[in-house]
Order: sequence, then structure tokens, then C-alpha cells
Amino acid sequence: MFRRGRGSWGMVVTLVVTIIFSPHSFSELISDIFSMLLAGHESTATAPSATIAYLATYPDLQQEICEQIHFVLGSDSDPTFNDYAELNKVQTCFYERLRLFH
Repeated sequence: MFRRGRGSWGMVVTLVVTIIFSPHSFSELISDIFSMLLAGHESTATAPSATIAYLATYPDLQQEICEQIHFVLGSDSDPTFNDYAELNKVQTCFYERLRLFH
């Protein structure tokens, strides 16, 4: 049984084992690895920037979200995991943007 590595090496070990035991060609594996590493980065970066651009067309909603962020976080604190539950307008905005465009 294959046991995955720990930490950041886990993905590397998984890829090496996949290459060794895969019935696919080497070029197919390289293509899949390339897609996994780079395409995931692009979509992750696109979602927040597209949501912010979408918010720019709704200044009233943008103001409400800013007010909620300032109310929950204050003026100079970073969000914690527990803060996310209170940022319901922010979450709703991202969910709505995903619903509309995906």
C-alpha cells in the first residue's frame, strides 16, 4: 500500500509514484501535472479579482460589505477563522458571483 509523504513533499511523492505506476504515456502525465499546478493557480487568482470587479458595478452593495468588514474586524486586525462566520455578506457575494458565472 502506498503511503503519502508528509508536508510539501507529499504531492511530489504522489506524482512520482503516479508516473512510475501509471498506464498513461509520459507526455499525458506531464500535461496533467502542468494543468493541475498551473490551472489551479489561475482559477484561484481569478475568483477574487472577478468578484471585486463585479462589486464595482454595485456601489451600494460594495459599501455594505465594507461596513460589515470594518464592523467585524475593526480598522487594523487580520481576519481569523472565527471571523468568517460573521462575514455573511462577503460570503454571499462570492457565492452569488460563482452562481452567475460558473
